[in-house]
Amino acid sequence: MKKGDENSPEKEGPSPAAEKSTSVGGVRRILFRGLIYLVLFFLLLIVSAGIVLEYFFPAEEVRAIAERTLSKKLKLPLKIQKIGFSLLSGMRIDGVTLGSASQPLAHVKKVILDYDLAQLLQGKLVINQILVDHPQLTAVSKNGVWNFQPLLDLAKPVKDKPTTLPAFPLAQVDIKQLSIRQASARLDQDGKLSAHIDGLSLEARGKASLNAIDLKLKVLLNPETEKPNISFQSAGDMRFQSRVFTDLDFSASNFNRLFISGAFGLQDNRIRTSPTPDVAVEIDAEISLQPEVLNLKKLWLTLGKNNHIKVSGNAANFSKDPSFKLMIHEASFQLEDLLVWGKQRPISGKGLLKAAAVKISGHLPGFVLKNLNIDGGTLS
Repeated sequence: MKKGDENSPEKEGPSPAAEKSTSVGGVRRILFRGLIYLVLFFLLLIVSAGIVLEYFFPAEEVRAIAERTLSKKLKLPLKIQKIGFSLLSGMRIDGVTLGSASQPLAHVKKVILDYDLAQLLQGKLVINQILVDHPQLTAVSKNGVWNFQPLLDLAKPVKDKPTTLPAFPLAQVDIKQLSIRQASARLDQDGKLSAHIDGLSLEARGKASLNAIDLKLKVLLNPETEKPNISFQSAGDMRFQSRVFTDLDFSASNFNRLFISGAFGLQDNRIRTSPTPDVAVEIDAEISLQPEVLNLKKLWLTLGKNNHIKVSGNAANFSKDPSFKLMIHEASFQLEDLLVWGKQRPISGKGLLKAAAVKISGHLPGFVLKNLNIDGGTLS
């Protein structure tokens, strides 16, 4: 043996720490692979379930079952022209009619529902699209009985049944797009009162949970023809018709505050048989419920071609003892137009009524005017 051999270090194996690290890494890789396999298996299971459901429950059979079940539940005949569905994405329903074929209570051209299944499995309802196309409602009363009376009977409370609301089953609801397109409604009460509205569209999106809300709603009303799209007529002399347009935005970031902005107007108006001036309004306002405050940032009103007023202001406690402050930034009215619209035929006059920078404040305890102050500005 050589002299240095007895002092030379022997070859050492891997340390316990290194062995532990290698073992942990191996476990992590196994768990990761297991998780991937589990997710793939779960997705395969869902796809297979969707295929099986569509195979064993064809769309035509589902349509017949839906018609039969809903007709019995609603106590009104329900007809569905066509239905298509997929577990993975949603459904489409064409030609839905509720009520008798000769005079249906409701008819919808098509309904589309598109949702996110992956989010639903996580307890979140994410709706990519809900479309209700050309819904038509027709409410008719004969001898005091409405054609939607069976639906009212469904809303009656059941005896000895608790009225508590069920727990909210989902953590969050997220609606990407909700559209109601070209809705119309008609009402006929025993021939004594009739009304109609055509061309109403709604667009909404937002999120909601038990503790928060974030919603946006657009209300659109565009007359498609020169005919009135809104009318009202009673058995007496009350008659009104108009071509109404709206482009209004509503938004709410919580349950306490609402924002309103946009424009609306009435054209070709008639009350009874007499024409009235066209009306156009632009508005921007904020409403708070606690405390009760109405902040009117902008209200521009135009009557006819030559009359307008621009106002801003605020009001507090508007449901009980309102107090208000208004600023008339600018106003201009033709006296002749006002007299004609007021039907004051024996009185005639010409001239221009103008106002600018006029401040008005007041208090109405119990909705009875107690104080009214007019300050500053010019009147002519």
